[in-house]
Amino acid sequence: MLAALRTLFGLYRRHLFAGTSLVLAALGALLLTGILLFHPVRQPDLKSPSGKYLLTASVDKNTSTLRLHLKDPKGQPLASERTRASDFMKWAVGWMPDADTVVLYSGDAGTLAYTISSAGKLTATKVTPMIDHRAQELKKEKYQ
Repeated sequence: MLAALRTLFGLYRRHLFAGTSLVLAALGALLLTGILLFHPVRQPDLKSPSGKYLLTASVDKNTSTLRLHLKDPKGQPLASERTRASDFMKWAVGWMPDADTVVLYSGDAGTLAYTISSAGKLTATKVTPMIDHRAQELKKEKYQ
């Protein structure tokens, strides 16, 4: 990307008056693309069905894996869980509609689910057909 910027800047300097707006538009497009591609991904807080928890997901910059963050209703952190899901594939996260069970769809790790322990920690749980169905719904909501 740096080489492309250098090339465009060189063209701009050589043709300072001819095609200036075209080169500036190209530089602007490259800059915007870079900002959008490398901006850290963080999902807004999702309220649990009971209202006792907030959930958000972020991508770890070092490993490109998805991390789930559990908070109380005031936004205070309770737990954080690194998942097997990566940001290289599609992913979507949400709640089961009638329970405080976190559902994660991942194109590379499959469907994952977490319950909340009495200590307020995320605990991996068995994926049932209902949870898998919810994961597919979350994927459709996010990507279609």
